[in-house]
Amino acid sequence: MTSMTSAKQVPKIFAGIADADIEYAEFELVDPEESDSTLVSWLGALPKDGSRVVIFAQDGMGSLFALWLRANHAEIESAPVIYLGSEGETAVLAKDPRAFVELLGSAVTFDGHAGTFFSMDEDEDEEIGERRERSKSFAKRTLGLDKLRKPAAIKAEAEAAYPDLQAWVDANNAHS
Repeated sequence: MTSMTSAKQVPKIFAGIADADIEYAEFELVDPEESDSTLVSWLGALPKDGSRVVIFAQDGMGSLFALWLRANHAEIESAPVIYLGSEGETAVLAKDPRAFVELLGSAVTFDGHAGTFFSMDEDEDEEIGERRERSKSFAKRTLGLDKLRKPAAIKAEAEAAYPDLQAWVDANNAHS
């Protein structure tokens, strides 16, 4: 059986993220080819409903960032970006890859436990400040925007569009 993730693709708009030096708590791109095996580790099995995720990044704690390809919406360029926390937390972070690039531009980190974003401004050194500016510049340039929305607004829009992530995880979690 051929996996939906075997195409090893990520949205075109993600081109350049690797070179942008994004300021996000140890944000690291990963090989989408490993998505199925990583998801099996996280859920205990591949989803039963035909949905898949394309995992494209992780943070320093091992939490995952992925595109949620639902059985009825498998278009990678418009798929929602989800967060699968290292301790089981979930969130829909962005309604699509464009909104996720905008979120990255805010140069804040998502706290899966609290469901909020934070910034390490009090400990900011010159290098982090420069990376924050590069993050913002990358997002604005990539999206053609003069101003970025607040991260909470981006996440709220995504949650309103895709309110059923936790129910999907619960229905497909072979560990429970």
